[in-house]
Amino acid sequence: MIFTKKTLINIIRDAIYFEDEKKEVSLKSEVIKLKDEVAELKLQKKLEEKEIKHLVKMKQEKDQLELDKKLVVMQRDYQEKERELERQYHEKQMELIKEGKVELKAVYDKLSEALPNVNMKITEKR
Repeated sequence: MIFTKKTLINIIRDAIYFEDEKKEVSLKSEVIKLKDEVAELKLQKKLEEKEIKHLVKMKQEKDQLELDKKLVVMQRDYQEKERELERQYHEKQMELIKEGKVELKAVYDKLSEALPNVNMKITEKR
């Protein structure tokens, strides 16, 4: 088979066009794959950020619970110390009252001894 120059040029042009079209299809499919990969990576990033936020929130809540526990323990210790101090204060007050009673009785006894024994009857006048 003999080809003319024009036929050869057309065959070469068609072959080049076919190669370019093949490359274009290949590039388009690669672009589609890359877009899919980018979308997948964006989704993965979004999920990872969501998970990180969740983990941070969980850590903050755990820390807050620990602080609350420490606060409760401190309050309980404070209340126990306060009760102990109140108990000690009450005991001291009771001792002072007993001592005062004894001293008052002694003073009363001394006064009773010093005063004459007088019995009086109080009557109402009409």
